[in-house]
Amino acid sequence: MQLVLPVLHSHDYSLKNFIAGSNTSLLEHLQQQLSSTLGESAANPITFVHGLHGAGKTHLLSACHQIAEANSISCQYLDMHELVSMPAPIIQDIGLLDSLFIDNIDAIANQHAWQVQIFDTINQFLEHSGKCLLFSSSKSVVACQFSLPDLASRLMWGTTFHLQELDESEKVLAIKKHFNERGISVQQEVILFLMNRSHRDMHKLMQLVERLDSLSLQSKRKLTIPFIKQALSI
Repeated sequence: MQLVLPVLHSHDYSLKNFIAGSNTSLLEHLQQQLSSTLGESAANPITFVHGLHGAGKTHLLSACHQIAEANSISCQYLDMHELVSMPAPIIQDIGLLDSLFIDNIDAIANQHAWQVQIFDTINQFLEHSGKCLLFSSSKSVVACQFSLPDLASRLMWGTTFHLQELDESEKVLAIKKHFNERGISVQQEVILFLMNRSHRDMHKLMQLVERLDSLSLQSKRKLTIPFIKQALSI
């Protein structure tokens, strides 16, 4: 089953380029869950990850989705920020897939119809012996204050992780790794200059990396502090 739905997907996201920092146990858990998709279903297939905006939740979900796809597992990535304005029944059969990666579940906190649909989807998924159901949220389940208690109960039944934000040195490492994957060698002083003059949100920093990569290719210039000043009008 393939749904035609608005999704956010980037081939730059992988578990290999995810800098775990203090989130090693989360990364190990996800790798174990994904390994189970190739064999028997996990005893508890539900994982709930919450953390600040830009901490790396979308990175993890998109990376896991790509791994499932690469192993021919029936799966779907959904961004609830994109879907919340659509009718909830659009995903009524999605629970029949083997793996689901549902980003920003807190977006439906005030949408009762969507909460009922997600609850039904979870039950359908469990009855179907689904293998990996991964949710992300900027808040804990309790803080989301879902109007449907049964949904909150189902989400808390799974394994919950609080995604910790990277410290400064880990962010430098992550940015350098993303530049290197694009074949760009960048001095640490350039990365520090970039971080000190932009948002510390990793999502926005990665968008900036993509932008600078494109500008560098267009102008055929190396990424130096003078170039960044000119490109970003700093």
